[in-house]
Amino acid sequence: MFYGTIDGLTFAAPAMKLLLVEDNPTLAHWLAKMLEQEAFALDAVQDGDAADQLLRTSHYDVILLDLNLPKLSGKNVLRRLRQRGDATPVLIQRLDVALICCLLR
Repeated sequence: MFYGTIDGLTFAAPAMKLLLVEDNPTLAHWLAKMLEQEAFALDAVQDGDAADQLLRTSHYDVILLDLNLPKLSGKNVLRRLRQRGDATPVLIQRLDVALICCLLR
């Protein structure tokens, strides 16, 4: 649950449901930790095939998708999603190893 206040009234709203698709375990852990601290409801998978299967049966508010995935590329995950008529917003992540090292220091 997300809690907030508007004009002195406190409210509770359901957390946004996010799918994190990342095959780098260190980066996936770091991203998941940050997202959960911000009150996102989070599912995480490490390959494109698992992501495609989840996206066929579950609804997400947003998808954070790595392009370079094992089993099924992120590009193909996105292609299949759109072919099914699913317009869920997708944020593409493509980080180089050097950038990841800097972020994790």
